[in-house]
Amino acid sequence: DLRLLAALNAAFVGLFALEIGLHATARGLRGYLADVWHWFDVAMTLIGIVTLDPAHVLWGGGALRWLRPLLALRPVRLLPRLAGVRVLASAVVYSVPHVLVLSLPMLVI
Repeated sequence: DLRLLAALNAAFVGLFALEIGLHATARGLRGYLADVWHWFDVAMTLIGIVTLDPAHVLWGGGALRWLRPLLALRPVRLLPRLAGVRVLASAVVYSVPHVLVLSLPMLVI
């Protein structure tokens, strides 16, 4: 049922917002935002808040519906908690620009 999924989504977005609020209060806003992963948490939570009711995003126009697929990145929040996966993720992120540079000649051909 879509209403159940919408309710669960709202509950999780609320929990993420509460987590951000508690962490920012405990560490101070500057201390909280010093960690790049917290920026990711804030971005995902803001996207979740903005897209809670996709029919009424931007006053009924739904102009921000394109943000919803970005919420699939939520599991990335687990990376800082898993040391081995963090190393792997860092290696992948580091290699992306190099792969793109190596791919450019293929695009020309």
